[in-house]
Amino acid sequence: MNDWTYYQLPALLFMVTGYGLGALVPAILSVTWSSQVRSGSTLTRAVKNIGFTFALVASIVGCLLSLSILLSGEPLHVEIMQSRLFGPIALHADSLSAFFIGVVCLLAAVVSVYSFGYTTEFLGRRHLGLFVFLYNAFLLSMVGVVLSGHAVLFLFVWELMALTTFFLINCEHEEPASRRAAFLYVVMTHIGTAFLVVMFMLLYSTAGSFSFEAFRSARPGLPAATQSLVFLCATLGFGIKAGIIPFHIWLPEAHPAAPSNVSALMSGVMIKTGIYGMVRVFFDFLGPDIPEWWGVLILIVAVTSSVLGVLYALMEHDLKRLLAFHSIENIGIILIGVGAALLFTSLGKKPL
Repeated sequence: MNDWTYYQLPALLFMVTGYGLGALVPAILSVTWSSQVRSGSTLTRAVKNIGFTFALVASIVGCLLSLSILLSGEPLHVEIMQSRLFGPIALHADSLSAFFIGVVCLLAAVVSVYSFGYTTEFLGRRHLGLFVFLYNAFLLSMVGVVLSGHAVLFLFVWELMALTTFFLINCEHEEPASRRAAFLYVVMTHIGTAFLVVMFMLLYSTAGSFSFEAFRSARPGLPAATQSLVFLCATLGFGIKAGIIPFHIWLPEAHPAAPSNVSALMSGVMIKTGIYGMVRVFFDFLGPDIPEWWGVLILIVAVTSSVLGVLYALMEHDLKRLLAFHSIENIGIILIGVGAALLFTSLGKKPL
């Protein structure tokens, strides 16, 4: 056992507790002294600072957790509950999860620092206790997605991520554009979630369990037709969240509507959870015996998204919409790598 592994479980507990307290403490203070928090008093500033401080510290610890897993080379596995209906539900962080934890927490730390100053403009105008609650819950849900080792837990935190994003986009709820953007986002993301539910049920039909470990073990016995259906459901379900063309329509609407710190998290890391899901399913649950057409399809989608994303961006004058289209372009560039990896794997080309 590497020395790094001794720090993994405490770091995990500290990170989760930090985000949890960052959500709950401001919420409790806001409920207890609701009139003072709404008025923009000193208590309001305290609520804001407490929430973002917890987020910042938890994010820094998350970066250390990511580093410890990557350096040790040993995954972290924690069983959190035993369910009669769904079996053991666990958190599992391997190298892929650790990489995405690091990405999420690094940007979350930077955005949390920015949020101390940025949200001062909300004083007296917005319920900062609710905003900070949603902000920390959003961060917790994103790390929960990449830490999940069970389909039921994954769908729970995936839905939590969707709902917190919906309310954050709708922060300026008195504006019709914000309400429209939030509604479009929640409709699109739930269409994607429906495909993910179908995908997990198909995997369960062969594995006999919702555990990710069972999905890996059942991989050799997965029928070819089921394998391809799982691939298509994953591409659609995670592709909608990633904002690939033609499922990108929610992203240019949500970016201008959301507060700037939330837009940064959405563009920088939230849509990348779709990439995480694709990589996890394609290479962990379905690979390495995969058809050649999978790689070709992903490459077509990737090139289309990257080229059209740039062209749409060139026509934009609104900075936030321009950044949204560049996010679509970046997702396309990332997917070119995923598609190439699928194609090479199907041709028997192994990584060096």
